[in-house]
Amino acid sequence: MAEDFAQVVVVGVFTAGVLSGYSLRYYQSRVLLRQLESAKMLLEVHGVHLD
Repeated sequence: MAEDFAQVVVVGVFTAGVLSGYSLRYYQSRVLLRQLESAKMLLEVHGVHLD
């Protein structure tokens, strides 16, 4: 009984860790994209076009 409970806890913690890792990576990529866009706009203001 206790071993089953321990296994459920381990799987739950592992799943939560994987999900939080994915959401963190998604959030970081969104932040990076926004920074890239603002950097591109800054360059275009100064006459540098990357396209």
